[in-house]
Amino acid sequence: PLAAREQARVTSGPIRIGDRCLFGMGAMVLDGVEVGEGTIVGAGSILVRSVPARAVVAGSPARVLRMREPATTPPEEGEANIGRERP
Repeated sequence: PLAAREQARVTSGPIRIGDRCLFGMGAMVLDGVEVGEGTIVGAGSILVRSVPARAVVAGSPARVLRMREPATTPPEEGEANIGRERP
């Protein structure tokens, strides 16, 4: 008999990554997954399904931890500008 992994259905598809995403070191995105604009992916996370825009995801498999709100004001001088909308 075949082992379970040999019987598994194999799928593939394009990976789509939106603008202004941030990936932690060692994060992996599997075939067919779409990552929405402005999403932050934690280090070592494995994305096995698509995630919406402006999500913060982490884990193996990755899950949505929270949703980010768009910035309404420009950053102060010296403040980090990661994921903020341009004026």
